[in-house]
Amino acid sequence: MTEILVVSAHAADFCTRAGGTLCLSARNGASITVFALTFGERGESAGYWAANAEGTIDECKSVRRREATAAAACLSANSEFFDYDDYPLDMGVERIRDLTKRILQIRPNIILTHWLEDSFNQDHAVTANAVIRAVSSAGMLGALPNTPAHYVPDIFYSRAPCRIRSSTNSGWIPTSTSAMYSSEKWKRSGNLHANRNSSTTTRTSPRTAAFRRASGRGGRSNRPRALSDTLRLSEPVSRFPSGSSCPRY
Repeated sequence: MTEILVVSAHAADFCTRAGGTLCLSARNGASITVFALTFGERGESAGYWAANAEGTIDECKSVRRREATAAAACLSANSEFFDYDDYPLDMGVERIRDLTKRILQIRPNIILTHWLEDSFNQDHAVTANAVIRAVSSAGMLGALPNTPAHYVPDIFYSRAPCRIRSSTNSGWIPTSTSAMYSSEKWKRSGNLHANRNSSTTTRTSPRTAAFRRASGRGGRSNRPRALSDTLRLSEPVSRFPSGSSCPRY
């Protein structure tokens, strides 16, 4: 059975960024666990505070927990709440070690989380980078005494680092993975990665190249990919770990 772990900075993030994907995955028989690092009580609960002038942090957390638990149940997912503070979210050493321990307990095949950079909402970037550090630790024997190491082959990021304007409407759409890797910042890095599905070559981020070197593992499965809840339901989730390609948007 495919074991999917979603690491969400705030209580609602897993719905807004990967709800459709999780629904499809559950339909295909996957087991899904959601880690919500915070309830989003300070930065992502405007509705609560607007309606409750005399509200409290504890009450807000209770409301967000109830909402997120119900949403996870609709997606056939188990949910765990870490109750860290948001805005700002701080993921120190002990919290990363705890995340590593939990990853080793679940031993997921696939992890979904935020993109590695988010200038506007750095809680998202902090979460993504903490996931990378925890996954790297989980892959090392000795991270948790008397526990086998676990290497997660597929990590999907819910947003690309930039967006492009749709030519057919006035909205914004996610960039494709090819657009992601053609950014000027990464062009200068000199890190290339061959695309098995074409004769072209795509760029790999310096962070990912360093992660490959540190882990001693190479290959396409380590390449970051953007995953959006706009994923078409016709795209079977079983394609992801098999390595054919990431869906284009």
